[in-house]
Amino acid sequence: MASCCGNIIARQAPRPAARAVVYVNNQTGTDQFDGLAPVPAGDGKSGPLLTIMAAVKKAPVSAVIQIANTGHGCFNIHFSLLPQYRGAAPIQHALIHGESVTGVSSFWLEKTLDSGPLLLQEKVAISVADDAVSLKETLISRGVELMMRTLDKISAGPCAGIPQDGVVTFAPSLKKDHGRIDWSKSAQEIVNLIRGTKPWPGAYTIVQDGKMAGKRLKILRAAVVSPDDFSAIVPPVAPGCVVALHPAAGFSVQCGTGILLVSEVQRENGSAMSAWAFLQGASLNPGMYV
Repeated sequence: MASCCGNIIARQAPRPAARAVVYVNNQTGTDQFDGLAPVPAGDGKSGPLLTIMAAVKKAPVSAVIQIANTGHGCFNIHFSLLPQYRGAAPIQHALIHGESVTGVSSFWLEKTLDSGPLLLQEKVAISVADDAVSLKETLISRGVELMMRTLDKISAGPCAGIPQDGVVTFAPSLKKDHGRIDWSKSAQEIVNLIRGTKPWPGAYTIVQDGKMAGKRLKILRAAVVSPDDFSAIVPPVAPGCVVALHPAAGFSVQCGTGILLVSEVQRENGSAMSAWAFLQGASLNPGMYV
């Protein structure tokens, strides 16, 4: 009945295939679209009755539609509440923008980006502890469930879907520079950046002082702390300045609004380590800039 494109659906086949299956090589774990390979089922016909695509960043949409048109078309599973966050990185952008709710959507594939008629949608809450890795795992599970329900809906009879309604926003693929921390932003915005850019490109800063001056330092884990905890710091300091060192916990940095307690970092070309362990060799002290 159906064919699959993408690593999400490959984990759990939707229904027994009828005429053909579209295979995609997803062994690299890159979520990239590697190719189409229609396979006849022995009845002399080719092309799937129904095509499903999910979590594929670089799919040749025209080619998919051409194959899908041999049957009933192609629907896509997208990890956002469309029309919000159309594009390749909806999970990352939702976290970076501090969303508390996201979702999964199924929709008929069209040539324009993630714009086709909606079939089904389901909201998913974002935990304050979620990052791009954990949220993706949640959405994979919910996406498979939505895919099954969408198949049942289509099997029940003609299903044109409904036009997407609301403000359209986009979620383009992240680039390395998207991870650079702007310390003039609020502490909460920086935490959101750390969550949304994990594991790649990662949130990072170029250290200004100490033995690490001029080198990249990834901030892997951090939390917003109350300025009231630093009442002993009399003079105001500029964003990016180290406010205090915290034995066994890490170091705190002044942001545009609020203070960030950094607890886990990764040196350039190094391994993850606690921020306190990093401080032992970094010669980073209050008043210095990261």
